[in-house]
Amino acid sequence: MGYRSFTNSRSIEATPDQLWPILLDPSAMSVFAEHPVTVEPGGSLQGVAGETWTETHGPECDDDRVLCKLVTVDRLRRLRLSTKQRGIKQTVEYTLTPIDGVRTELQERIVFAPTFAGEPGQQAISWLLLLTGLLAKFGNDAGKSLESLARSVTREDGVQREAMAAYAASFVLDTADPEARAGLDYSRASLRTVDDILGELHRRGDTLPADEQLLVSAYVFETLRREFGGEYRRRDGENPWILVIGEPDFQLEVLAMRKIVGRVENGDEDGLVFFSDGIPALVEARRSATLI
Repeated sequence: MGYRSFTNSRSIEATPDQLWPILLDPSAMSVFAEHPVTVEPGGSLQGVAGETWTETHGPECDDDRVLCKLVTVDRLRRLRLSTKQRGIKQTVEYTLTPIDGVRTELQERIVFAPTFAGEPGQQAISWLLLLTGLLAKFGNDAGKSLESLARSVTREDGVQREAMAAYAASFVLDTADPEARAGLDYSRASLRTVDDILGELHRRGDTLPADEQLLVSAYVFETLRREFGGEYRRRDGENPWILVIGEPDFQLEVLAMRKIVGRVENGDEDGLVFFSDGIPALVEARRSATLI
């Protein structure tokens, strides 16, 4: 089975109680992916076998939408989930072993098997990679995702900042119009350019794909964080990530992800410029508020 699977493990300075909620939060785990991944619905799972969610991958994976299912749950000990994509069923199993009351040995085992999910051409290519052992070879990140998870336990906000910064940079690079791209300099004035891009989508009657929503949101978040500071927090529903400014003196929550979708759906009434222009006064007054 070696050519169809791989196993990585990592000692993490956290108890199973601390790791378990992260493993049950697909949005949190998606931060460690090599490319942007958005999760629907957002928020944590209940930890019940049979729960499902959908992961939307970026252009690197042809915007694949992958159905995921929670298969086995042994609370604080073992978690198994499965996905089907391009002719391959992938089973991921996490095993948690307490070490000394402070640390946990987290093992990740991934097994590949053929399935009929996906287009016939994609299936044939995936099956060939599976049979030759290349799928497991190239799919094995040598424990990098576990390493990122280990770092996130002790410096969670730092990992989130790194991920948001990377997503924001992708948004800038992916902006096709050279003039618009030149205006994306992370200044608050540059949010006018973002607003114009979203406004054009509204005028054309287009929608904003989930992966692009994440990239745009990251740019808005990073622009505001660079000016006002703040930390990223996990939320749920239409705002899986938010920016919190001002802690511990005050708490200004910026819920930009739904606002960005609203700009495309509703037009000027959800404008980003008006949304962001209210922040300086709130920060100066050290006033707690939630911007939606």
